[in-house]
Amino acid sequence: MKNFKHFLLLFLLFAFTLNAQEYDMQEAMRLAAPNENHLRLETDFGGSWTYTMESTMDGAAMEGSGTSSNNMILGGRFIMFNAEGTMMGMNVKSVTIMGYDNALGKYTLIGLDELGTYYITAEGTYDQSTKVYTLDGTYEEPVLKRQQDYRFVFDVSNSVNPVVKVLFENEQGGWDEIVSMTYSRN
Repeated sequence: MKNFKHFLLLFLLFAFTLNAQEYDMQEAMRLAAPNENHLRLETDFGGSWTYTMESTMDGAAMEGSGTSSNNMILGGRFIMFNAEGTMMGMNVKSVTIMGYDNALGKYTLIGLDELGTYYITAEGTYDQSTKVYTLDGTYEEPVLKRQQDYRFVFDVSNSVNPVVKVLFENEQGGWDEIVSMTYSRN
């Protein structure tokens, strides 16, 4: 038993030393550091906003409005959108956190709101020529009990009035616009 403990200790020390030699601390620091992609989030979305919303679900059109206060968090690595407004005749609060994952090379998003007890995630890209972020995700739709693919399109080509659209993939493989929000900076 004593020999086994010595062997295990030597094995763990060897494995740690080998792992430490392979671990590139400079690369880890580069991946952890905010960069121009994170600054873009602050430039495009930071500050206080008002919005108007149009929504179509099952053929019924609805309108709403609200406010959003968007601030960089965690050392400039993420932006947090705190929104409150009316939707489907109800007051609704939501929190969305958006960032850029240096390792994936993609923008990421997690969203929570008072319309459910679940969260959504999405990831995607930014097209510098069109100034549009496109992030895709999938979740298990809780009422219909089926997978639903969705897409967020953040069009910041008009920095005064950016537009955010939420689309659901339909059964034919196309996209149906469910929500469109037009923002104005306060």
